[in-house]
Amino acid sequence: MGVLNLSKRKVTSTHPSATVQETVEKMAELEISAILVMENGELRGIFTERDLLRRVVATRLNPKELPISEVMSSPTKTVLASDSPEDALRIMRECEIRHLPVVDPKVGVLGILSLPLLLNHRIDQLNSETESLAAFINADGPGGD
Repeated sequence: MGVLNLSKRKVTSTHPSATVQETVEKMAELEISAILVMENGELRGIFTERDLLRRVVATRLNPKELPISEVMSSPTKTVLASDSPEDALRIMRECEIRHLPVVDPKVGVLGILSLPLLLNHRIDQLNSETESLAAFINADGPGGD
């Protein structure tokens, strides 16, 4: 299964010239922890709560005047819609990131994955595998009485 089925399909974005203050207010209103930075339909970067903390608050920059383009994460790691959830988790682990845009080279950005979303999917998979193994062990299988 590709990651597109797991991603949040409603892609929320802002423009590179938007201020950090405007962007954070939009994120708070929508209750999201990451927002894509897009220009003319092209992905330019991503801005997350972690970026806000480390690049704005910790450095005491003024969010009302600071363009998001100066503190966004760029270039942005992405995953193809056809890639597996395991591929996405590997990228997130290797790059130490928590959000990953899902893209199609011909169409552009299709969605966004979050680490909790992928981990919940993996937990569901493991629970299903555990239940199947328990059922197999507890069943009267080959060689049973």
